[in-house]
Amino acid sequence: KERALVEIKKRKAEGADKEETGDDSEPAIDEEKAAEAIGYAAVRYFDLKQNRVGDYAFSFDRMLDNKGNTAVYMLYAYARLCAISRKAKVDVSKIDPAKLKIEQPAERELALTLMRFPEVLEMMLSDLHIHRLAEYMYEVSGKFTDFYQNKACRVVGTPEQDSRLLLCEITRQMLAVCFQLLGIRPLNRI
Repeated sequence: KERALVEIKKRKAEGADKEETGDDSEPAIDEEKAAEAIGYAAVRYFDLKQNRVGDYAFSFDRMLDNKGNTAVYMLYAYARLCAISRKAKVDVSKIDPAKLKIEQPAERELALTLMRFPEVLEMMLSDLHIHRLAEYMYEVSGKFTDFYQNKACRVVGTPEQDSRLLLCEITRQMLAVCFQLLGIRPLNRI
């Protein structure tokens, strides 16, 4: 918890919190609760992402890294997805699903990855290797990050906003299901 709290305060001081929320009008997060949730998620995810038949070295530094296959990376992706919806100020549930158009390569890669969920779940259930779900979450988060960082895939304020908001909401829901299956509570804001 303490290390996660230090990381939250460091990112806040560097201005990362503003980037994540995209909205200064939002109330501040409870740093203590967020640190506790991140610390718990970091340890739990690190344990579950390991292949159950192999050994691993316990390392808080690796667990709390905000880059790479860590809970922190996934939690930031989830928080960013929530921030996009807040910034758009649109009720995504009211957008007609027929507006979803996959045109950019980054959108296609993300959509194809999301469509693999049933296959991943079936493999995980057949061999009881829960790390498959963790690997899938990392892949989804990575494809979302590629999409988010692609200038051709801007979401808010573009003609493609409704379509991309739908894709973001599907991604958020998929990550929420994965977090739930792993016993981790995602954060809407970090």
